[in-house]
Amino acid sequence: MKINIWKYITIISLNVLLIFSGYAQSISPTVIASSGNYSSNSGYSLSSTTGELIVPTFSSVSYFLTQGFQQPSPKKVGVDEYSSEQFIINVYPNPAIDVIYIEINNAQNDDFIIEMYDLLGQRLNLSRYLENLSGTTTCSISLEELPIAIYVLKIYTPDNRFQKSIKINKAYY
Repeated sequence: MKINIWKYITIISLNVLLIFSGYAQSISPTVIASSGNYSSNSGYSLSSTTGELIVPTFSSVSYFLTQGFQQPSPKKVGVDEYSSEQFIINVYPNPAIDVIYIEINNAQNDDFIIEMYDLLGQRLNLSRYLENLSGTTTCSISLEELPIAIYVLKIYTPDNRFQKSIKINKAYY
């Protein structure tokens, strides 16, 4: 009795597929969001991630299936801060909706250049030149005209003695 070679290959392929399908869910998907949390109490659990608008849930008599990505542990995106003996820089809020504030605390009289770039490396027309800063100075940059995306804020002195790049997340709430 001859066995058709295509039937043999199909049966082996299906067996291999079934063997390795058990490993398909071993990678835990994650999402980077502005916040997330998990809590449990006497048989109940609640898991949330800010930023997912619609997550469908299907249920049967004994099982619940919720689709979507959840963070394995809470990760919060907050204020980027740089601190040294001479400079303290705070940028807030991050993620931002329409404006960011840059607070520079400078022990010396220094000039600072502030530039913003998109992820393609193109400089946006939002540059600031701050002269003779001493003490704490706060300036603002409007993000209203920019689309929702991630941007890079570069703060540096003209002599390049100090440079700092901060990731800015323009969000929509």
